[in-house]
Amino acid sequence: MFHIWIVNIGIVIISLILALLVSYELVSTRSVVRSKLTAVLLGLGIILVIQQILLLGSFMMWSSDSNPIYVYPSLGIAILSLIGLIMIYIIVKI
Repeated sequence: MFHIWIVNIGIVIISLILALLVSYELVSTRSVVRSKLTAVLLGLGIILVIQQILLLGSFMMWSSDSNPIYVYPSLGIAILSLIGLIMIYIIVKI
């Protein structure tokens, strides 16, 4: 089960990088256009980065347990989080 935890942590690290890229794009948008919408989107970017940091910490703490009850739902959370961040990044880049 340890190798699945490594996959989980790797996926979350990729998600964290994507969340940082989304936040960077939103900061650059905020510097060009100042509105309430860009402020809210910037807040969303910050929340996404914090969420990924918390997931990374959680998965690192849970990795000592090889119980499938924790492993497979965590893998689902990591994959769904990555898919959501990819979609948000594509939307922000357009």
